[in-house]
Amino acid sequence: MSAKTSGTHSSPLALQLNHCLTPCGAREREVVVQFDQREVVYDFGELDELALAYAITVHKSQGSEFPAIVIPLATQHYLLLQRNLVYTGITRGKRLVVLIGQKKALAMAVRNNRTERRFSGLLERLKSVESGERSSASGAGH
Repeated sequence: MSAKTSGTHSSPLALQLNHCLTPCGAREREVVVQFDQREVVYDFGELDELALAYAITVHKSQGSEFPAIVIPLATQHYLLLQRNLVYTGITRGKRLVVLIGQKKALAMAVRNNRTERRFSGLLERLKSVESGERSSASGAGH
């Protein structure tokens, strides 16, 4: 019997783990890990080769520290190549930080000290709340 766990992931780094609690197919005591479209079979004796890992954005990592950090840098994602994001990512690592990608992408990020404006709509919502409070206060006095 095989139990399948999966979920909706927005990250291409997501992997699907099929774990076997009883004999699976022709083999007994094995774990099948699916990396993208490829399945890799591990015997229970090889499970020490697997490590649980998570991927989060640099924004969500702010205020946290992790034993090891891997930061991908690619020129295709030029909007994310910002000095402050690379700095934040690097400073999250306690013991190990690995930068993977293109040297050109790192150079672009280091030179880019501009932060992109975020269009969350927060300012408009705050102004709306503030104007609503003012009109309520002025209407209450009459």
